[in-house]
Amino acid sequence: MIVTEAVPTDEQLREYAAELDPLYRDILAAYVFAEPNRQRGGGVFESTLRNFLQNMAFAVRANLPVVLRPWPVGRSPYKFSRAIDEYTDEEFSAAVDRLIEHGFIGPRDPNGPGPLIPTPVGERLIDLVAGKAESSKELPDLPKPMWR
Repeated sequence: MIVTEAVPTDEQLREYAAELDPLYRDILAAYVFAEPNRQRGGGVFESTLRNFLQNMAFAVRANLPVVLRPWPVGRSPYKFSRAIDEYTDEEFSAAVDRLIEHGFIGPRDPNGPGPLIPTPVGERLIDLVAGKAESSKELPDLPKPMWR
C-alpha cells in the first residue's frame, strides 16, 4: 500500500503561516532575501540563513534603515523580527530541524553541511511568508513572423 502525504490547500497554508512563530517566519523569508537570485527548488546553506538573520536583527536593534539590494522581483516588503537574538546557534539549528521534520525543508545532506532545499510545500510557505506578489499580468503575444 502506498501512503501519500496530504497536500494543504492555499487557505490551509495561509492559516498555518499566520500562526508561525517569528523565528520560523524569519527563517523562511530569509530564503528569499538572503539569496535573491535563488531559483525555486534551490537551497541555501544554514550558515547563510543564520548570518543573514543576525545582520537583520542588528539593523533592527540599531534602528538602521534596512535596504536590500537587489530587492527580489515580485516581493512585497517583509519586516524581519529580532527573534534570532533570543536563540543560540544550537536552538536555531533545532528550529531548522523542526522545519525539516514537518516537511517544509528536505533532509540534511548526510555527507556534511549542504544547502537546505525547501520541499514543494515549503516553497509555497516561503511564498506566503515572504510576500510573493501574485502576478495578474498576461504575457503579450509575439507578432507573427513575416517570413512564415
